[in-house]
Amino acid sequence: MWQIIKKAAVLCLILTFFLSGFPSSALFERVGDIFAEKNIVDSLYWALKDPNVVDKGLSELFKPHVEKAHAATFSIQTGYYVGNATDNRAITGLGFSPDLVILKDNTAAGTAGVIFKTSSMSGELTLVLAETDANLSTNYIQSLDGDGFTIGTATDVNSSNIMHYYAAFDGSDCSSSGTFCVGSYTGNGSSQGITSVGFQPDLVVVKRSAASSVGGVWRSSAMSGTNSNYFSATAQLASGGIEALTSTGFTVGSNADVNASSATYYFFAFKEVSGFMDVGTYTGNATDNRAINSSVDAGLTFEPNFVWTKHSSGATVAVASITQHYGDRSVLFTDSASAANNIQELRSAGGFEVGTAANVNSSAVVYYYAAFGGAVARSAGSGSFNMTNGSYTGTGTGFSVTGLGFAPDLVIIKHNDQATDQYAVFKTRLMIGDRTAYLANAVTVFTGGITALGSDGFTVGAGATVNTSGDTYYWTAYGNAMMPDVSGGSSDFLIGQYIGTGRDNVNVRALPIQPDLVAVKRVSTTAGAWRTSNQSGDLSLYFHALAQAANIIQGFNSDGFQIGTAANTNTSGNTYDYFMFKTGSRFAVNTYTGNGSSQNVTSAGFQPDHLWAKKITGGTARGGILRTSAQTGDAAQPFLNLPSLTGGITALFSNGFSVGSAVETNENTFVYQYAAWDGKRYAQQAYRFFANADSTDVGSALATQDNPATLSSTGDAFRLRMLLRVDNGNLFSSGQNFKLQFAEQSGTCDTGFSGESYADVTGATVIAYNNNSSADGDDLTPNVNDPTDGGRAIVNQDYEEANNFTNSVAAINTGQDGKWDFSLIDNGATANTSYCFRVLKSDGTQLDTYSVVPQITTAAGSPVYSVSITSSGVIEYGFVELSTASSTVGNGYTQTAQNDGNTTEKLNVKSSNATGGTTWTLASSIGTNIFKHEFSTTTGLRWDVMPDSATYVTAAPSVVVSGTVSFDFRLTTPSASTDYQQKSITITVQAVAP
Repeated sequence: MWQIIKKAAVLCLILTFFLSGFPSSALFERVGDIFAEKNIVDSLYWALKDPNVVDKGLSELFKPHVEKAHAATFSIQTGYYVGNATDNRAITGLGFSPDLVILKDNTAAGTAGVIFKTSSMSGELTLVLAETDANLSTNYIQSLDGDGFTIGTATDVNSSNIMHYYAAFDGSDCSSSGTFCVGSYTGNGSSQGITSVGFQPDLVVVKRSAASSVGGVWRSSAMSGTNSNYFSATAQLASGGIEALTSTGFTVGSNADVNASSATYYFFAFKEVSGFMDVGTYTGNATDNRAINSSVDAGLTFEPNFVWTKHSSGATVAVASITQHYGDRSVLFTDSASAANNIQELRSAGGFEVGTAANVNSSAVVYYYAAFGGAVARSAGSGSFNMTNGSYTGTGTGFSVTGLGFAPDLVIIKHNDQATDQYAVFKTRLMIGDRTAYLANAVTVFTGGITALGSDGFTVGAGATVNTSGDTYYWTAYGNAMMPDVSGGSSDFLIGQYIGTGRDNVNVRALPIQPDLVAVKRVSTTAGAWRTSNQSGDLSLYFHALAQAANIIQGFNSDGFQIGTAANTNTSGNTYDYFMFKTGSRFAVNTYTGNGSSQNVTSAGFQPDHLWAKKITGGTARGGILRTSAQTGDAAQPFLNLPSLTGGITALFSNGFSVGSAVETNENTFVYQYAAWDGKRYAQQAYRFFANADSTDVGSALATQDNPATLSSTGDAFRLRMLLRVDNGNLFSSGQNFKLQFAEQSGTCDTGFSGESYADVTGATVIAYNNNSSADGDDLTPNVNDPTDGGRAIVNQDYEEANNFTNSVAAINTGQDGKWDFSLIDNGATANTSYCFRVLKSDGTQLDTYSVVPQITTAAGSPVYSVSITSSGVIEYGFVELSTASSTVGNGYTQTAQNDGNTTEKLNVKSSNATGGTTWTLASSIGTNIFKHEFSTTTGLRWDVMPDSATYVTAAPSVVVSGTVSFDFRLTTPSASTDYQQKSITITVQAVAP
């Protein structure tokens, strides 16, 4: 060990001045330090902190790159949500505050058909487009919000278990530079021009307020003459409707649908924008799968997110499709169910595809369309999924499982070894109400299973699959999912729903992540299927005992997955529920090859809390199995209605799992797929410092629990006992490796580790592991003064003298704490310095929560008295006449000295004689070649004389660590001088014990 101790520091002020016309200057210099460089660095630092220097410059530099992405002046987002009949429900995640929302449910629920709301409409006012309903004044689209919109309970907008589709637009700009505008006008009963659009539109939609028997009317620049059209099954208006599109808006005729006297009308208008918005026309030819693209209209060079089309003259209804229809499905503008064979696809190569339905493609009929694109990819959430598991005993009547610590978005339940074995079942948060699905059973969704997902748990009904009296059930719950109707969630877990189209190679897309596992189940009579990213070709797995097959989940894309035509994933008009995960530190997928006996599978990289395994190649097909960490010993459960399996998944350990000889998991030479989840959450929860004892016990406590301690002597050994919480999964023995780190404190030992640079504790670091006679890894001896964590059980673990460490003594179940004892020593650490400690996983991953950060302060050691000048160090007295006094007060040359030692100190000061030419002698009064020099620490209220060049005068009797003292100086020139050359004076500030 070595240490450098500064007994005292002497600071010198060199002062130069000139008489009778000569310039003067002065500077401070510190003995042993070059503080000028520090001042330069400090000055640069503060300059960089000046927002006028850096922040404004950077903001101006980067501003063009971070402005909101949009299509010219409008933005678009499309999406869906599943109705739940909850009032005041916020639909978020659009990324903007919409000025227009167009919405339609998937069915004929309600009466309104396609509805819309603009930012020009007050309150909850919503209007229909094709039907003749009067104003929808409440409970429809209730408001347009900062990141989406709010809906009420009306069946048209929020029917339980019904998908609702929307297109939303932002950026209304009713000026000459705009491309999208919403507004209103009052009718006058005769022709009038509406000029409030501000630009010449290519599309205008108008709807009358407060009237029934009136449908919405639209006109595009592709329509000739004075024609305009309805969205309903009504022939177009030859005149009297929207008759013209003008340079600043549009002209309406006298038809009451657009211009009844004193009636209020709401409109929205768009201008064509290359690559983002196009209107046009095509002539039907009754050919299926027909592409309407740039060969039909030069403007269709982009992939639309929203398209509608309407027969020009016949009585057929307008239809529309959005990205989230995923192909051959369209909504009808009237109050009808969605249908196939209309708009069949929004083409990535540009344009859209139509089928043979009369709504879109009757032979020789002219159709008008409007297409909108440019929707930006939705952002993934942040962080990881929440997960926990457990078991319960059935009661035969419904009850709730609570205390999960999060709102579950997916729950999986499997019955365990009872008289009648049951299938594994699941429910996602998008499966509204009493609706549960099997994974391996080819039957429809059922009631009486998982009846609800709450804010802190889930409810089970009385069904045998989840609640036979006296039977045991194991469950796993996942939360923090990304969902279609809300922003946020995690970055690695998503739940969703889609309606099948029956077409091949359908991409379920526009999702925020590329998945590594997708599981899909139809609401009807097919079994569930799943696929992982390490499966090759067009192959997927079943949960039941069928071999992997093609044409189900065909592959993964950067924004979703692709499905084939198999009924398990894609029957036209059927609803499918799915969930997906992305690999990371807490989720893994991989394969292994069976050996027919037993083996460890270590590629997961963590101890799983939930595990699936399924044979994927050759021989007899086997059903998939699952296991949770809530189960102990040699036990696994089939997804099928079969008893628990031994010899399948025989154990869980720190980097994977072991399999026995069961053919479901380890048939010789055959390949198996697995998926593994780590749900455990760790928290650094409590600590206490103790004096060292040369044993697995500890000495006396150095401080109370969760409070810093100070060592009494340099080189002290000490002990740190720390509690780590384990939640959301059982940590099996030796199930996770950890390591201890330390850092010199910066500010405080905060849970965000701000300013600290942590490093692993070793036997050679300045805070080091200490080698006692006890062996590293011995079981610790509990002490009555050990830290506690409320009423949680504490599981004693090891005495530690080296990284890494684990729970080698015993398993730590969810809801318990592990306790470890670290033997440490001051191994040459800086005296009177605080150090912080934290535990990480051995791979360097931080724990999930740090409730406390232990802090130890080394012994003070020998005192260090030191002073530095924090000001300029330069004084200029300027021109000073003989027998005249000049001071630094108020002229900018006041100097500041700071205590940069480690203890309170006294500051003294003295002045040298003045050199340069004839030396002037320092004295208490002036004379020939004799001058007087004084100092003040009170801004000139009191002056103290420095009597001669050898004497220190006390300036500040007690200055605390980092404390400062301001000095002013006053010089009185001699009464007479032999010469008038420049003179220099050195002033010394001395730090000593008080």
